[in-house]
Amino acid sequence: VAHRPELLILDEPGRGLDPVFRRHFLEEVVALLLAERTSVVFSSHNLVELEQVATRVWILDDGRLILEEDVDRLREESSRVLVESPRDDLWAACQGLPGFVRAVRRDGGWVLTFRASPEEASRRVEEALGGTQGEAKGAAVKDAQPISLEDLFVALVEDER
Repeated sequence: VAHRPELLILDEPGRGLDPVFRRHFLEEVVALLLAERTSVVFSSHNLVELEQVATRVWILDDGRLILEEDVDRLREESSRVLVESPRDDLWAACQGLPGFVRAVRRDGGWVLTFRASPEEASRRVEEALGGTQGEAKGAAVKDAQPISLEDLFVALVEDER
């Protein structure tokens, strides 16, 4: 970095460092390079690490760009919705909902991933379930929370099982 590049590409910059030093190192490197007005591209599989220092994220899957977004917006507009439901067709019922990413059957219910705020995703699922009629049939939204970048990545790229 001594020659003050306009662009610096770092591949797995924290690999092999203990968590405390890795965090300190990344924060210092980013602060130093930003002070020099250097753009930094991190290539890493450690999404927790990237989420702490990145302002924008690009997710590639099998050589294709599948997501490009500001980290703050991802935090605000990505969520996991837990649904209690005996229905086996909930995945199909949610398939056409805006922002729907994935549904996984778990513990007698469903874990749904959305590219929408928790409140908006919850509202969309409740509408798909039929509101209070859905509750009468044993299907109800139990919780909706923001999810991490790593959880979103897995939902976007993992094959259905």
